Parts: sequence; structure tokens; C-alpha cells
Amino acid sequence: MCPPPEHETVFSIHAADQLAEQWLSPEILLSQDHHPKILNKPFEPLLEGLNRPGQGNLEVAQPAARILDLYSTMWGAYSAKKAHNQRLERENKALRASNIDLCHTLQFLERRYTNQEGLLAYFEQAFENVRDGILGIFEDWEPRACP
Repeated sequence: MCPPPEHETVFSIHAADQLAEQWLSPEILLSQDHHPKILNKPFEPLLEGLNRPGQGNLEVAQPAARILDLYSTMWGAYSAKKAHNQRLERENKALRASNIDLCHTLQFLERRYTNQEGLLAYFEQAFENVRDGILGIFEDWEPRACP
């Protein structure tokens, strides 16, 4: 719920705007730590086993290397997709916060508009009454002929 207009200086309705701008800033959305990383940690034991000299034979190493390559490619695609989804979730969260703030601002502005319309109607009526009163004074005040 938005604060009444007389308390606008005490309760800023624009704080959520600033927060949403921070969340949507390119520096945060595109920062390096959010980019996908190819993580081969799950495959490190297999890589170490294949790289040891004298361990296993060529017939086992080639299919294992091919499988490792396929899994590594799949893991990279998964990591990239997961990072992309996380970025989209952050952007969606920021957009929702911005939407909530815009809805609150809209409600505040609609109430303020309604109040302004009421004040305008009140002052129009007051000026109409003053005008009618002044016209009534002029109509009653006729120069009287002196004998």
C-alpha cells in the first residue's frame, strides 16, 4: 500500500524503482561470475586414469576418451543451460519487483488524480459562487438618480 501524499517525503515510493534498476543493471546481469563455466570436475578421476602411463591398453583408452569427450560436451551444454536459466530467473525476479513497484506507483497516482479532480471541482464551485456573488452585488448596486 502506498503512503498518502502528505507523507511522500518520509516514505519514498521510488525505493523499489532504484532497487529494480540495480537488479537490472548490465554489470550485475552480465558479470563474469554468472557466465557458464565448463566444469570437468566429475571427469577428473577418469582423465587422470587415462593419462597415467602404463595404465590400461589402447583398446580401452580410445572408447573411454570418446565417452569422456561426449560426457564433457554434454556437461558443458548442461552448465551453459543452467547458467542461462539462472540469469533468466534473476531477470524475471527483477522484472517482478519492478512490476510491483509500478503497480503501487499507478495506484498512488490514480488516487492522487482522483483527489486532484475533487479539489478542482471544489474550487470551480467556489469560484462560481464568488462570481455569482459579485454579479449579484453589481446588479443590486444601481446608481440612483439624485433629485
